[in-house]
Amino acid sequence: MGMRLAQRALRETVGEDRMPPVERLALVAMALHSLDSPGRNSADPPGVYWGGHRQLAREVYGDGNDSGIRQIRRVIRNLENRKLIRIYDANVGANRAYELFP
Repeated sequence: MGMRLAQRALRETVGEDRMPPVERLALVAMALHSLDSPGRNSADPPGVYWGGHRQLAREVYGDGNDSGIRQIRRVIRNLENRKLIRIYDANVGANRAYELFP
């Protein structure tokens, strides 16, 4: 569980007055689902969110429907533009993974 990453997400975005609360919430949710340190398996790197858009939409909007997924994709794009996340892995047929604080 990424408690340190969640703390960092809050610290690094506290001065971002123009950052919508939903973006901050999504970043913290992603951090909480990421590992702070390497996992038992070397395939589990720290600071990578693997949950996918539907799971994130459920956590941020309370529903993983198509509308929520579209909104999350927009939030993800904004977080990428702010250089807070980047695509880590984008395999076809699997959840897209994002590295936090690259």
